[in-house]
Amino acid sequence: MKHLALAAMAVCVVGPAAFSQEEDAPKPVIVRVPKNKPGGQVEPVRPPPLQPDVPPARPDRPVNKPADPSAPPQNPPRVDPSPGGAPASPKDVAAGRVFDGRVVTDRVMKRTLGSEKFQQMVQQLQNVDPAGGVGAPSASVFWDRAERIKGGEPAVQPQGTPYFSGQIRKTTVEDAQRTINTYGSIPGGVVLEGVAAGVGEVSDLWYDSRYNALILNGAIAYFLKVPPRTFAVACRAIAQDEKGLIGVSLGDKQIVYGKVPESSDLAWDLKLADHFLGDIVFVFGRDRWTAGYKFAKGYTPERFEGKASSNAAVFFQFNGFKFGFEQEQMRVTGANFDVRLIPLSDTPGPDGGLMPDPAAIARNDLPKAWERNARHLSENIAYYAQERIVDRVFGAGEAAALVRELKRQGFNMEALALSIEGGKR
Repeated sequence: MKHLALAAMAVCVVGPAAFSQEEDAPKPVIVRVPKNKPGGQVEPVRPPPLQPDVPPARPDRPVNKPADPSAPPQNPPRVDPSPGGAPASPKDVAAGRVFDGRVVTDRVMKRTLGSEKFQQMVQQLQNVDPAGGVGAPSASVFWDRAERIKGGEPAVQPQGTPYFSGQIRKTTVEDAQRTINTYGSIPGGVVLEGVAAGVGEVSDLWYDSRYNALILNGAIAYFLKVPPRTFAVACRAIAQDEKGLIGVSLGDKQIVYGKVPESSDLAWDLKLADHFLGDIVFVFGRDRWTAGYKFAKGYTPERFEGKASSNAAVFFQFNGFKFGFEQEQMRVTGANFDVRLIPLSDTPGPDGGLMPDPAAIARNDLPKAWERNARHLSENIAYYAQERIVDRVFGAGEAAALVRELKRQGFNMEALALSIEGGKR
């Protein structure tokens, strides 16, 4: 497959976290995420020395297998955290002073990499220089200014989202109005929507900066598929916005929805993905992003040569994220990719954004070429998700859905964002 030349703008795979080359960048730590309450702070906990032979903690209930997405979700298991498997007093556990969840992340990484590569990675983590930064597979050489890892990247690679499904959704006048009620206009771009399903009750939440991972109830690891900085932006944006909006619109006026900073990596990722996906649907002019691209199943996108009675926007929704548990890990087991084509009015909305044309929507006044292109894209999204920028947006959507659920359960995601950024704003 011929891939777009977007690598410098979107490089992300799963693995240890890396921070930028700032003098006060944080050392790797584990932090506990507090529940929302006045004065709630993230409490850092330095991980104890590695215990390579610590036996796995036994969960107090069975966990789901992603192979059976129809199975009813169960809560992540709960264990009492304690160093090296030694008993811990209830007072220490309750106060968050003792924690062995790091053994969960270590154990999963050791199982994935093998003992020798895992020990090499642990040595790298122990020698982190906060002033110099380190190369890491979850860091971007371009954005995070991380050094390239000597000898290539570790074996852990991005999984993508293997359980996604795509569809083209017909928009009604009522749908368009609901969209306006949510966003203030019609997003001619990409939005990340929905709350994570299947997570269950989370009573204890930690963030392991060594692996850019969340630890649920001291027993389950979730490895993020976006860099720490992008995750921090999503945490803060959702924490500060009642609607939890994350999205962009690239009409005549560019709009970044919610509290996502316009200059953030997350906003740029969404814009890049929209340019790529939108070019498949609309087949832009001479400066096409997909010129020379090898499309799924030998498809050739159709260019509309006539004149439509109205303009139209294409609206990409990443939603429907579902999670399950397997081998001490939480993984995504399902995700949706919805494509909407919406006829537009020539009159912009109050925010300068795109507004629907109700009469044209009722007539379904859309060029058939665009509809065929959109249907092809939705039905073959697994192919196009092999592109790093699309895979990265799926990862961001997955993280955003999880943040919304953790916020719903009362966790202070803004405090977590501040901790990830090293206590700076």
